[in-house]
Amino acid sequence: MIPEWMDLVVWGHEHECNIEPAESLVGTFRVTQPGSSVATSLTAGEARRKQVGILDIRGQQFRLLPVPLSSVRAFAVGDVNLGEIARSHGGVLDVNLGEI
Repeated sequence: MIPEWMDLVVWGHEHECNIEPAESLVGTFRVTQPGSSVATSLTAGEARRKQVGILDIRGQQFRLLPVPLSSVRAFAVGDVNLGEIARSHGGVLDVNLGEI
């Protein structure tokens, strides 16, 4: 259990970037999940824009300023239905067609 005196939890080791602090469902703290600054897995969450944050603490108050990254290796996420491709070629999937 996270102690009540803790105001912000930085949730690490997750790929998806949810940098904006969100209210906890089980306590009085906020949670930020910066994620990885580079795409590390082929999931839809990784295709979203990456950000880092600057944490500003003054006394008992804090704010997290999101900074979008402009030079992240990008990748696209999509679906391929090999059954449809095979049916469109008479039921034969020829990997040499160059249409995939």
